[in-house]
Amino acid sequence: MSSESKEGVEMRNKACKVKEMIENATREEQGIKGSSLNGLEEFFAMALLRKTMKMDHHA
Repeated sequence: MSSESKEGVEMRNKACKVKEMIENATREEQGIKGSSLNGLEEFFAMALLRKTMKMDHHA
């Protein structure tokens, strides 16, 4: 008989699922990126675009 409670087992299972979700979101394999990596790339691309547009506008 296991000394771990039912709640402990449930928490461990949920933690494993969350870990897998995070790994999938941040994974990059064979040029395919997870949603978090795509989101970060889009964010930085937009930030650079806005900065470039402001610099061009003031020139």
